Amino acid sequence: VETETHFRAKDNNSSFIKADVKINPSEIIINDTVWNVAESNIRLDSGYVDIKDVGVQHGNQYLIVNGRLTEKMTDSLVIDLKGISVEYILDIVQFNAVDFSGKATGKVHLNGALQKNIQARTELHVENFCFNDGLMGDMDVSAHWDNEVGVVLDADIREADTLASTHVVGYISPQKKGLDLQIDARNTNLAFLNSYIGGIFADVSGRGTGPVRLYGSFKELNLEGRAIASASLTPRILNTPFHMVNDSVILTIDTISFPSVTA
Repeated sequence: VETETHFRAKDNNSSFIKADVKINPSEIIINDTVWNVAESNIRLDSGYVDIKDVGVQHGNQYLIVNGRLTEKMTDSLVIDLKGISVEYILDIVQFNAVDFSGKATGKVHLNGALQKNIQARTELHVENFCFNDGLMGDMDVSAHWDNEVGVVLDADIREADTLASTHVVGYISPQKKGLDLQIDARNTNLAFLNSYIGGIFADVSGRGTGPVRLYGSFKELNLEGRAIASASLTPRILNTPFHMVNDSVILTIDTISFPSVTA
């Protein structure tokens, strides 16, 4: 990235650096893809950082940042996203405990970004949202940052051209190193379960309807609930496919039961 920096005289008895940074048009490579860096400006002054049009663009995808970084809750920073890979975002914040993917569009608002108790909120539309490599549909999510809990979210997910929908509420907590999500499944793709029961069953596929809770530490997540499913799966110990049609699936911490499964 090409930049020009001009330092300005500091105020008396002030330790703050004063500078104007101009970012010139250039290119950067992110995950083997060339992104264009537009001309933009950053000003550092006593207790604040002003950011104007700092961002990157690739085709119709972009991430642009505008606003002011301070300790004041009245000052805000806005991150404008269009078609940005959720995987990129999770890599940036170094969060890999849960496997999410898709293309995110929307805005993230940060207030008091230079203080400990930051406020953050967002509303995003995520195309082709996948959970553990299982396609769930297009997601509209509202979320905010809670300084004690972490990310508190409310998401509606709908699959195009089907009656499938999934409603998710709960939290994902880096502080507690865990999560607690209430999932209201309605003809939901069950492929995401492979990551949690893959040690017992192979090739889990199908659809399910009912309430499911996913919770626990990132290292040891639990599933609880009762759903009606039409699905196929292969117990690894038998290596024989089993099928169910509108049968009950009962999930507890220690067991997964299928009352009427037939081979």
